Amino acid sequence: MGKIDTLIYNVGVGYFKGFDSTTEEDFETCWKSGPKGLFSFAKAVVPHFKENGGGVIGVTGATASWRGMPSTSAFAPAKFGVRALCQSLARDLGPQNIHVFHVVIDGMVRLPTTSGIAEGRLLDPDDIAETYWFLANQSKQCWSYEVNVGAYEAAGDMLTI
Repeated sequence: MGKIDTLIYNVGVGYFKGFDSTTEEDFETCWKSGPKGLFSFAKAVVPHFKENGGGVIGVTGATASWRGMPSTSAFAPAKFGVRALCQSLARDLGPQNIHVFHVVIDGMVRLPTTSGIAEGRLLDPDDIAETYWFLANQSKQCWSYEVNVGAYEAAGDMLTI
């Protein structure tokens, strides 16, 4: 497949139910798809990045990366963990020319299943991709480590963290 120079980790399992209904299996599944999965993929690609003189790890977070809600007792801890791992990786790998960034997708992404929701409350997938492209290609003299994106009509929601 050629040289590996970028990892985009956009994985997450979300169970949205109250604590009493959340099982240990739910929690474990979120953890495995979140920080454990990112850790495993980073372990697999970082040696290639080092061998090639650098690389990029871009990671997708969610509003749950910042806060837990009554229905996110499995999802939020996993997203918190992913965010913390990104911070550790960025500090450890940055000096080795490996740019690690975390993007908080703070809202709903427009999909075929989101019809009926006001367009101004949805994030456009193409615009999200442009954000990742920009971050992945930043000058190392001005790397971003965490970016928050949200739809314009939902911007006030971001202030309720």
